[in-house]
Amino acid sequence: DDLKLQVQEFQNVQAQLQMLGMQLQQLNVQESETQKALDEIDKGNGPFYRFVSNILVEKEKETLNKELTDEKDTISLRVSSFKKQEDRLKPRFDELRKRIEETAKQMKQSG
Repeated sequence: DDLKLQVQEFQNVQAQLQMLGMQLQQLNVQESETQKALDEIDKGNGPFYRFVSNILVEKEKETLNKELTDEKDTISLRVSSFKKQEDRLKPRFDELRKRIEETAKQMKQSG
């Protein structure tokens, strides 16, 4: 029964780690794309456009630069938060894996 609970928790932690990994991957892509847009803004003088819903809206260079910088900062904060969650979950995942392996080994030896 204890083994069953350990396996359930292990699977739960594993699923959380997988979800965090996917979210981190998506955020890293968004962060990279935002940085590329910022680089292009720095190179050019305009005009600059940005999608708002399904239309393109002209934006001032400074306004667009600020919007993108703010977005990049927000993404960076989310990446940092997710990495902290991941750092907390990984040791628990490893601990559970070892406990399950030990319990299974003991059951095999005694059974």
